[in-house]
Amino acid sequence: MEPIVPPPSQQTVSRTFDTCRANTVQIVNGSIGITPIVPLALSGDGHERALAIADSAEMAVWRLNHGQAPMIKGAHLQLVYAEGEAEIQGICSWEILVPLGDAEVTVEYAIRFRPGWNLIRNRIVDFIESWSGAYQETYMIIDTVGVLPEDVAWFSQ
Repeated sequence: MEPIVPPPSQQTVSRTFDTCRANTVQIVNGSIGITPIVPLALSGDGHERALAIADSAEMAVWRLNHGQAPMIKGAHLQLVYAEGEAEIQGICSWEILVPLGDAEVTVEYAIRFRPGWNLIRNRIVDFIESWSGAYQETYMIIDTVGVLPEDVAWFSQ
């Protein structure tokens, strides 16, 4: 089989992950192009179905509905194609205003892109209700994994 390579992307490591104003996140090779994808599959009736890799059906529903379903704690994975090697390491924190006062948002990064396809794991460790009534992640861990963890499954919608 021929390897699948997505078309070149305008998305880069820096454009995606260089959002920490505190400069506590180190990025190596930030100009490397990356292409995240949502895999699709054909169902038995010939309709396209979006696929998600997650540690629960509820997390998959939240992911596949772009956050329009109830948020839960857990993990989802995403396939990302990288045009070369890049790295994002560090912890970024900032304050947000919520109905109960100020809350701290923390994101831990431990990402090592290798050329080709990579698995990025996004873990929602904690969240809080925002002013709009929606939920906001307050503690996330984003890392790369070498193999599909045993506690996740493929889900479709």
